[in-house]
Amino acid sequence: SNMHYIGGQYFRGNEYFYSRLSQLTVGEYYSIRNSSLLSMLEGVGHRISGYFKSVEVLLKTTDGYAFSNYRLSNDNGLVYNDEAICMSGRYIGTAPFVLTVYGQNEQGDFYQIDDTITMANITGGDSLIKVAWGAQKIRDMYSLDKSNQVISQIINTSIDVHVLSDYTAFLVLEPNYRIPDNLDDNSSGNEVLPTGIIESSTPASGTYKLESYPNPFSTSATITFEIPDRADVRILLYNTTGQIVATLLDRSMEEGQHKVSLEAGDVVKGVYYCTMIVNGQVVAREKLVRL
Repeated sequence: SNMHYIGGQYFRGNEYFYSRLSQLTVGEYYSIRNSSLLSMLEGVGHRISGYFKSVEVLLKTTDGYAFSNYRLSNDNGLVYNDEAICMSGRYIGTAPFVLTVYGQNEQGDFYQIDDTITMANITGGDSLIKVAWGAQKIRDMYSLDKSNQVISQIINTSIDVHVLSDYTAFLVLEPNYRIPDNLDDNSSGNEVLPTGIIESSTPASGTYKLESYPNPFSTSATITFEIPDRADVRILLYNTTGQIVATLLDRSMEEGQHKVSLEAGDVVKGVYYCTMIVNGQVVAREKLVRL
């Protein structure tokens, strides 16, 4: 029961001798002090089953291909013969699937195994699978440079699979209600508007323009707008839940082009709607993304 400190590790009794002997003979040594008898038997069976030095699994569909494959088992090193190889991924195409496995065993011999998986042997996934893959895709894209294309993909994926991201938030609406992309000049004023916007019985007329740049923005954005006549103008910034987060302008303006600034420090990262209200009526809206 004496303890010996050798090579930065403690050994009890003759454990150091047994460990070295098993290494020289390419065997395995287990101590009942460190694991149960059942786990030792499982380990022994695992080791004596043999192994592959390397294994590669390829999967393709009849009229497409598989992609975004993740090897779920830890097979960067040896792959033991009694281990299941688990691979998860996405695909384009239809069944049957063609499976090809390449491997090199411990003697150095190469193997290639081909198999076909028909629809009868396939169990379809549920909606949770789509959500899980969407979350995985969003997580992968977070590691990329935050270009406009990457952020757009994150936002689109987040909306498609209903997984929140740093750039999205979800608004629960009545069934079949659609948020209009733009409110044109012929708007009747009867749309369901975000909280805080008061409709006016006096309709706005003429041509109104509302733009922002850069968009998305990280430090500051410039909001430009144009009105055809002198009017009372309000420029409000809403979040996706319909709350006013900033009032950028609220006063009477002469006709022509104007601009206001939005500093990144005034809002947190996310998606916003910049809304222009002329004489009490919403006439234009612009979506903004703060990085």
